[in-house]
Amino acid sequence: MKILVVKPAAFGDILHCFYAISDIKRYLPGAQVFWYVDKTYQEVPLWNRDVDGIISVPRKKIRKLNNLTLGLVEYFFIQRLKKYHFDVVVDFYFGYQDAKFLNKLGVPIIGPTDEILKELKENPKTNSFYSQEIKVKPSLDVVPFYREIASKSLEYQLSSDEKNIRLSDKCALPVNSNTGIKELMFVHSTSGKAKNWPIEYWKKLYLRAVNNGYHVLLPCGSQEEENKAKLIISEKPNNAELLVNVALNDILERLKQVCAVVGGDTGFTHLSSLIGIPTVYVFGATSSGAAINSKNAFILESEMDCSPCMNRNNCWRKDIDQFSVFPPCYEKITPGLVWKKLLQLKGEASE
Repeated sequence: MKILVVKPAAFGDILHCFYAISDIKRYLPGAQVFWYVDKTYQEVPLWNRDVDGIISVPRKKIRKLNNLTLGLVEYFFIQRLKKYHFDVVVDFYFGYQDAKFLNKLGVPIIGPTDEILKELKENPKTNSFYSQEIKVKPSLDVVPFYREIASKSLEYQLSSDEKNIRLSDKCALPVNSNTGIKELMFVHSTSGKAKNWPIEYWKKLYLRAVNNGYHVLLPCGSQEEENKAKLIISEKPNNAELLVNVALNDILERLKQVCAVVGGDTGFTHLSSLIGIPTVYVFGATSSGAAINSKNAFILESEMDCSPCMNRNNCWRKDIDQFSVFPPCYEKITPGLVWKKLLQLKGEASE
């Protein structure tokens, strides 16, 4: 069987699907798995040893084309895809435009029912391109959700005890332990204003790290993230390095050299936990069910009754001015608490 899985974006979401891909190879020996991915993230699926190949698509560039040019590009791309002789397409993304395009391939596309798409706040019309629809549980944590989609789409019985994935050698940590290294990575930004830990907290955490002899890396994928990073390190800029628009493979190499990571619900935090680096997750507006759990990860989540609200950009609370930080759901997840958990993960005594 030759399978095309659809998960073109985003970075963290692609990582969430790794377990499902390894399930496919474990339960369907001999199956070949190809990944339909946006060109921006084309390196990432190949970090999973069970991916046989990628179909890289410059989706943003294609969608800027006029209708005539777009039609020609899609025609020639579909002709190229047909040469792979895929047996089935499994949709992990639920994007209307991608499903519409891949429907021209002429092979079965499998995805959730329209009711489930509505519950997920996806376009229910995407379901019109599915040859077969499946019922899954949107209430599941993210990794089990994708595992269930794969198992029901390809009709194998999933064992909840088997969660191993085969990462590529590129993801292997150094043979020598990183415990003596005094370098941290702070994943200080993510999409959605309400998903971000308060910048004043990042500043305090950074100063605590520096005062304890640490050097800090801060990945920046945009000018906004770079500006934010500069504010965080403004008091002691010589103890940090901003990784500005660095390729994903190169950031992976730097990530493998640090002794610990702090971050929110975003790709590099998920990657850190996935490859086994001590990781402190900070969750507020979004669910900790998005975390990639490992023995080296610790999850801090808001205890407020409105959390997780899953509202990524704004806070709906009417008493927001009574809190000391924004978003208010992070108020009690203080820099001191994060630092304490970080030291515990590293096996050091808290201050």
